[in-house]
Amino acid sequence: IRRNFAQFCAIILTPPRPPQVERDSTGSYLAISSRGNFYLTFKPGDEFWVPHNRETSRRITSMGFVKDKLTEGLWMSTAGGELSKAAGPLDTNLINIAFNKQKIQSGAQFCAILRNLRNSLTPIHHLSGGYGILDVAYVGDGTRAWSVGGGGTIFGSNDGGNNWKRDKSADNLPTNLYKIKFFGEKGYILGSNGVLLTNA
Repeated sequence: IRRNFAQFCAIILTPPRPPQVERDSTGSYLAISSRGNFYLTFKPGDEFWVPHNRETSRRITSMGFVKDKLTEGLWMSTAGGELSKAAGPLDTNLINIAFNKQKIQSGAQFCAILRNLRNSLTPIHHLSGGYGILDVAYVGDGTRAWSVGGGGTIFGSNDGGNNWKRDKSADNLPTNLYKIKFFGEKGYILGSNGVLLTNA
């Protein structure tokens, strides 16, 4: 009986994943609920965290700031292969923030054109091979961007995330890549099983 109770407690008390909280360079915060159902923002001077709905039925996998500033925008990846970007400046008092979405697809399907809330078409290109994108980093002025994900996938963009090209340098590593961070031009990628990658 004791063993079954311990298993029961482990199942009930263990969250699906720890909540993600990010802080930008100006002191603004971004948090994702533990199940990825919604996200919250907080800016210096706000009296409370502002909750926001996700625009899709897919759960939020990860989120971050464009160019490490809430005023520059947000990016969001969701389960099942969606990557979205909301360009700044953002009105964080809105419950629904408009994101330009791109569908992460495998095979020969390379471009997905989806409507934003103003019904204008925005083409954004990405090819993930079926793996979810777990983190995105914008470098310098934001024209260069890198994304990482499951199965050792790395992608680079030279136009602010509108078009992506696969970098095959980690394809032979049996790891998921969870986090990418740049300090100036020096970048680091953290993966499972203690994998740490860096650019030369």
